[in-house]
Amino acid sequence: MKKIVFLSVLIAFSSCGVKYHSNKIEKHTNKLISKGIVIPKDTVTVVKNDTLTFIEHRDDTTFITKLITKTITLEPTIQIKDRWQVRTETKYKYKTIKVQAKETTKQTKEQTKQVKAENRTKWWMWLLIGLFIGWFLNNFIKLVQIFKLTK
Repeated sequence: MKKIVFLSVLIAFSSCGVKYHSNKIEKHTNKLISKGIVIPKDTVTVVKNDTLTFIEHRDDTTFITKLITKTITLEPTIQIKDRWQVRTETKYKYKTIKVQAKETTKQTKEQTKQVKAENRTKWWMWLLIGLFIGWFLNNFIKLVQIFKLTK
């Protein structure tokens, strides 16, 4: 009997208490807040019945009863993801990034093709201009020679 009592007392003192876990939770939440993550907290307060006083008269005595309502707090729901969920989310995120990158590269290629097509000079136009200048100079020189001979 003594051994059982001793073991139960030993187990009660050696078991991890609520304080340890609450300290760990507080430490991790402070770390998340310092990194900039906003943890939503829902607080519901009862405003209508903040303090109620009941006055009762019985015989010659007066009884005053005060009722103070408490603030009800709801802890935020924290969603814990396992490795598989995190992995699939990152996989889909990278797939969407790749698709967006492909679309942007296609758009930039099309834009560069349009700009090049607009800026492209037409070689045959320069050839015609060169031929016209050559023909004009040839005829001009012939006319100058004819005027020299006639003088």
